[in-house]
Amino acid sequence: MVPSLSDMLFRLVVSLILGSLIGMEREIHGRPAGLRTHALVCMGSAVFAMTSFYCGPWKANNDQSRIAAQIVSGVGFLGAGTIIQQGSSIRGLTTAASIWSAAAIGLAVAMGGSMMYVGLVGTILILATLHVMDRVDKFFTIAPSERSLTMVILDGYDSLCAIMHTLESHNVKVRSLDTRDSEDERHQVIRLKLRVPGEFDEIALAGDLASSKDVISYRWE
Repeated sequence: MVPSLSDMLFRLVVSLILGSLIGMEREIHGRPAGLRTHALVCMGSAVFAMTSFYCGPWKANNDQSRIAAQIVSGVGFLGAGTIIQQGSSIRGLTTAASIWSAAAIGLAVAMGGSMMYVGLVGTILILATLHVMDRVDKFFTIAPSERSLTMVILDGYDSLCAIMHTLESHNVKVRSLDTRDSEDERHQVIRLKLRVPGEFDEIALAGDLASSKDVISYRWE
């Protein structure tokens, strides 16, 4: 049964609000896909789903579930755009999952009836997962891990001390340090084994190393 125009418009507004709530949480945490992206994904999914009402079984060779199925798979390409690899770490997986979840909320709201309550409770659970589980995850993954870093720096004791100070400012502990002269004998190659904390921010450290006048190049191993 095709819903009335007022009912469909109401579902659009609800999907926009629920998607905005999820996006707002991502926006607060400074993620690449924020309020507008999640709101549009959620509302767009609702529009697609409600469009399928007009592809009813009374029309030959039409299947209402096909549009919903394409949303489930198609939104994955949008989520993949938020995934970024930095060295050996990957960022953006949670945001990609939240985009996919926002599409699911839009589909639930578009179905109407009791599914709207499913969409509302689902939004609350998504927000709880993003906000509360983030703290739980940090609590259980606080254990340090080891990383290897090879750098080419300016020759001299002062440059080495500056690098050590930068690492210390990010709570990174040096477990071992090997040094040798570069091929042109104008720079120094150092290989470090590091112990990094669970909340280690590799991007922040990379920014400090890139802006340092003592660092010629570096790479994680």
